[in-house]
Amino acid sequence: MIKGPPPHKYSLDEFFRAYFKEGPQREYLRKGNPDNFLIAKVVEYKDIIKTPIPPYLRSVAQLHCITEGEVTVKCNLNEVTIGKGQVHLWQEDQSTSLLDISHDAQGFYCHFSYEFLAQSPFVANIAKQFQQMTKRFERLNLYMHHRPLNLDHDTLGAVLRVLERMHTEYHGTHNVDKIQAYLFALLFEVNGSLPEQFELCNFSRQEELMNNFKSAIFRHISEERSVKFYADKLHVSPNHLNKSVKQLTGETARDWITKALIISAKILLKQTALNINEIAFQLGYDDPSYFTRFFKKNVGLLPKDYRETELQRQSPPKVK
Repeated sequence: MIKGPPPHKYSLDEFFRAYFKEGPQREYLRKGNPDNFLIAKVVEYKDIIKTPIPPYLRSVAQLHCITEGEVTVKCNLNEVTIGKGQVHLWQEDQSTSLLDISHDAQGFYCHFSYEFLAQSPFVANIAKQFQQMTKRFERLNLYMHHRPLNLDHDTLGAVLRVLERMHTEYHGTHNVDKIQAYLFALLFEVNGSLPEQFELCNFSRQEELMNNFKSAIFRHISEERSVKFYADKLHVSPNHLNKSVKQLTGETARDWITKALIISAKILLKQTALNINEIAFQLGYDDPSYFTRFFKKNVGLLPKDYRETELQRQSPPKVK
C-alpha cells in the first residue's frame, strides 16, 4: 500500500471562500494573519457563515466561549453543544465541523496555532508552566470530545474581559506581543477553571482508549487502515481494542476506521481540486478503482458525483 501524506487541511482563505458569504464583513474577518490567529465575535460572522459546515482539518486549536444561545460542533464524530457560560477548546490536527449557530447566539470564537504562542517573548519566562499547560490540554481533548466546560460567574467574567481586550487589539492596532500576552492569559484562565470538573472527571480505561483511538485514526488514516496498527499505537492487543470499542459504541474498530476514511475522502473531495486518482493515492490506495468502489459502497455515490453534488450545494442560488 502506498502511504500518502496526511489529509488536506484547510487554509483560512479556502475556508472563507467556501463557507462565508462574500462582502465587507468577510474581508473584515480576514484582516491580520488569520492562518495563525483569529478572534471574532459570534455576531460578526453568524449571519454570513453557511452552516452546516462538513468535517474539516485545521492546524490550529479552536476555542468557543458562548454567552447567549448555542453553537453546535462535531469533534471526531461526537456532537457537542456549547451554551451560555460555557467554553469549548478543541486541539489542532483533529477533525471538526460546525453544525449550527442559534439565531440568538453571542460570544467569541478564537483560533490559534501553538507555533504562534511559542513565538512569544513571554514563553522563555513561563516555559515550565506553558509546557505543563499544553500537556494538560492534550488530556483535555478527551473531555472535550463529549462536552464543553462550565465556567463559574467570576471565571466567565475574567475570560470575557480578556477576550474583549484581545478582540479590540486584534482588530485595532494589532500589536502581536499584546495579543500573545492576552492569549496566554486566556489559556491560563481556562486552565485554572479545570480542577473542579476536569480532575474529578474519571474516564474509564475503555473511554480513554476509545478517545485516543479516535484521535489516532484522524492522525494516521492516510498511512494505515489496519486495526493492528492502531492497537500497537495504543499499546493494546487488536482483540482488546475491538472488544472495548464494541462495548462502548456497538461498532467495531474496523467500522470506526471506515468512518474516518470516508470523512477524510469527503474532506479532500470538497476542499481540494485534486482529481479522484490523486485523492485515492493521498489516502493510501494504489488502485483508484478500489477506492471508487469503497466510496460508492459506503456513501451511495461515486466520488465524482459526490463532489458535483457538494459543489452545487455550496454554490449561491441564481437570481431569477
